[in-house]
Amino acid sequence: MSDVLPEVDVPREETWWNEARVMHDLAPLERPEARPLDASDPDQVKAARRDQRVAARALGVTIHEMMGLREVRAVIYRWLDRMGAFRAHDFPFGMPMDALQLARNAAQREQVQMLTADLMAAAPEQYLLMLKEAQSDE
Repeated sequence: MSDVLPEVDVPREETWWNEARVMHDLAPLERPEARPLDASDPDQVKAARRDQRVAARALGVTIHEMMGLREVRAVIYRWLDRMGAFRAHDFPFGMPMDALQLARNAAQREQVQMLTADLMAAAPEQYLLMLKEAQSDE
C-alpha cells in the first residue's frame, strides 16, 4: 500500500474547501446569513462600505499578482478575444439578427467591459504588456 497517500489530520474548520462544500450543499434558506443591512443605521452603512473597500482592494491585489505571470496574461487575452473584446461590431453587416441574439451580444459586451475595467484598474501596465505580447505572438 505504498502508493496510497497518507491521511493528513486537518481540522475541518481550517479548510476553506470544506466550508465552501458545506455552504454549497445547504439550501439557500438554510445558509447562515448575516443580518440584513439596516440602511438607516450609519454604523452599519459605514461598516458595509468598509467591507466593500476591503473586498475590492483584495480583488485588485489578486488581479495584479495574476497579471504578473505571462501565462495568465495569455489566457486572459484569449478569453477577451473569444468574448469579442477586440471586435468593432457584434454582427455581420447586412445580416438581420433576432432580439435574443442582440440581447446576448449586449450582455457579453457588458461582461467584457467589466472584466477590462477590473484589469485596467488593478494592473494597467500588465494589461498593456498583455496586448503587446499578444501582438508580437501573432
